[in-house]
Order: sequence, then structure tokens, then C-alpha cells
Amino acid sequence: MAALTEEEQLNLALALSASEAEATTTAPPDPPATIKGHQLRDMSETQKWGGTRRVGPNTRSQADANPQNKCHRVENATLVRAYNSTTDESIKREIIKFNMSKDNCFHGSNNKAHTAMENAMRDGTASSEQFNRKADMLLSAISNLNHYKEDYSVKTVAHILKTLKAESPLYNKVVADLKKSSFTHPDIKAQIDEARRQEEGKPTQGPSQAEEQEDRSLALALELHEQEQEQERRSQAVRKGWDTRRRNEAARKAEVEAAAKAEAAATQEADDRSLAQALDLDLNERERRSEAARKGCETRRNKEEAAGRGARAKVREAPRAAEAEAEAQRRSSAALRGWETRRENQAAEEAAVLHQRRSDAALRGWETRRRNQAMAAGFSTGFPGHLQPHQGFTGSSQFAYSGFNGGPTKADGTPDMRFKVNRR
Repeated sequence: MAALTEEEQLNLALALSASEAEATTTAPPDPPATIKGHQLRDMSETQKWGGTRRVGPNTRSQADANPQNKCHRVENATLVRAYNSTTDESIKREIIKFNMSKDNCFHGSNNKAHTAMENAMRDGTASSEQFNRKADMLLSAISNLNHYKEDYSVKTVAHILKTLKAESPLYNKVVADLKKSSFTHPDIKAQIDEARRQEEGKPTQGPSQAEEQEDRSLALALELHEQEQEQERRSQAVRKGWDTRRRNEAARKAEVEAAAKAEAAATQEADDRSLAQALDLDLNERERRSEAARKGCETRRNKEEAAGRGARAKVREAPRAAEAEAEAQRRSSAALRGWETRRENQAAEEAAVLHQRRSDAALRGWETRRRNQAMAAGFSTGFPGHLQPHQGFTGSSQFAYSGFNGGPTKADGTPDMRFKVNRR
């Protein structure tokens, strides 16, 4: 085993002292005297009883196409019988911890086949494939029980094996097939030997008293030796831890003192620099404030002068602005009058044109009436050259034309040929 560094030894000593203090202050919970199957499942899946080795929830629910279930290596029913058949509270607590832990449970997707395999193991109808699969599962669970000694004691392993081999002959064969080279504790080997005797049909009274006493003496000696070694290792770790802490505390104390001295010197130096800077700053501050006051006075004076110039400019610009506004008003009035004049002239021109049109129409109407009157007068007096009624016809609309003298004419003096006449 590699030697531990001082820091590792210190951490180990602190962890051991913390675990020992916790063990002395925190009492384990009292398990119930008897339990049922569902109660064992529920208690084993809680943090209080199951601890950190719980198998955890399924990753696929029952609604999934390929759902998962929590499958036992050592059956829940077997562990219930083991729990109820002992009065040792430490065994009961370890059975609760083991039941739904990763050491005994796994997530499976074929729970029906698993249940059928367990039933076949109980009634003795298991096939070779079913027996081998279940034997492998049980070997994994028993190996976990025997390996994780900080979680499970030897008496718990032996008690579970005793209960398991009493379940059925096939379960007894699984225990008988365990290798004693892997399970070396006398109590566990005793259960294996008893299972083998039952398998061979021999009496199950167990080993002789001398052999049992020898095995127990050897186991006790080994356990005492291991305890002495562990105690010595812990004592050395504690001593080295205390030495390391003492050296670290001395080094930290020296560092703190050196840091305090350096801080004091730095503080004194900073105070000296601050005083010198304060003196320089005082003079500089006075000059800066005087310069700022002078610039402030100049700025206010410049602002006052600018305000005065602006007021005077506004006074000078006021008449010009009034004149410009009056000029704009005049131009607007003139433009309005011009527009009104143009509108009136346009209306007068339109009225004159309309009057001229009406005069021309009246004149043409008068001339037309005069011609019509003249024609009517010519028809009544029978002037030569006018239309005469055609002889031989009785109709008043049949005329003979004797010439255009005195006949109807147009406005330009030419004969009016709109009438249809017959030449004779």
C-alpha cells in the first residue's frame, strides 16, 4: 500500500473523527417487528431506510412501448420471510437497505418472464436455462452482500442464505453451488456446507463442535487482528493529522504575523504618503478653486453680455419684423384682390359671350320670322315669280314655280331651295 501524504492523512483523520462523532450522536431508526411485502418495498425505496444505494426510478414508464420494472435477484418474498424470522434489529435494517438497492435490484423490461422463472424455481419445474439465469442473479446479489461490508454484516449474509435455501430444493442447490474460496467466513461456509449436505441427502446437523469451535476461534482471531490493525492505522493517522495541523497552524500563525507586520509597515508608509499628498493637494486645491472661481466669473459675465446682445438684437429686429409682416399682409391682400378681379373679369367675359350668343340667336330668329312673313305675304298676293298653285291639282301643297324673283331667299340673298317645286 502506498504511503499517504500529510494532507491525505489529515483528511482521513478528520473524516474518521467526523464519522465517529456522527455515529455517537445519531441513533439508527428502530425497524418494525414484522413487515409485509409492500411495506418492505416502500421502506427500502426511501432515503431514510434505503440510503444512497437505492436502485432509483425506472427510466421507461408503463405507458412506454417497452416498459421497465424493478426486478429482484433475491425475491422480495424471501427477504420478507428473512426479516420476520429474526429479532436482530441490525439484520432487519440491513435487509431493508438491501431489498431495493442496486445490489439486489435492476431495471428489467421482461418482468413476466422473470416472475415465471421465480415460480418455476419454487415449484421445481425450472428449465436448465431458467435455473442458470436465476443462479447467476443470486450469485451477484450474494456476492454484493459479502463484498460491501460497510453496508452488510456477515450475520445478515448468513441469515439470508439460511432463508433462501429453505425456500425450495432448487434454491438450496444455488446455495450449495457457492464456492467457499470466495465466501471464506465460517458462518457463511456453514450455510454452504449445510446446503450441500441437504443436496447429497446427508444429515444437516452441521460440522462437529470442535470444527465449529476452531472455525469460530480462527474467525475471531482474524477479526481481532483486523480490528487491531485498523485501530493502529487510525491512531497513526490521527497522530499524523494532529502533527500536520499543528505545523499548519504554526505556519499560518507565522504567515499572519508577517502579514500583519507588512500591513502595518504598508499602512505607515501609506499614511506618510497621504499626509504629503494632502499638503500638496491643499495648495493645489486652493489654486484650483481660485482658478475655477475666476473662470466662473468670466463665464457668468460672458453669459450676461450674450444675453444683453441678444436683447438688443431683438429690439433692433422688432421694427424690421413688423415691416416684413405688414409687407406680407399687403402682398397677401393684393394677391387676393387680383384673384377676385380675375374672377370678376372672367365672369364678365363669360356674360358678354353669352349675351352675344343670345343677341345672335334673337337676330336670326327675327330675320327668320321676317322671311316667313314675306313669303306668307307673297303667297297671298300672287306676285310673279312666286310659287303658284299648280293647275289641275286641288291640293294646296302643289305649286308651279315661275321664277325666283321675289321668291324665298336665304340670309345671304341666295334662293332658298328647301322647298320642292315643279317647273312648268
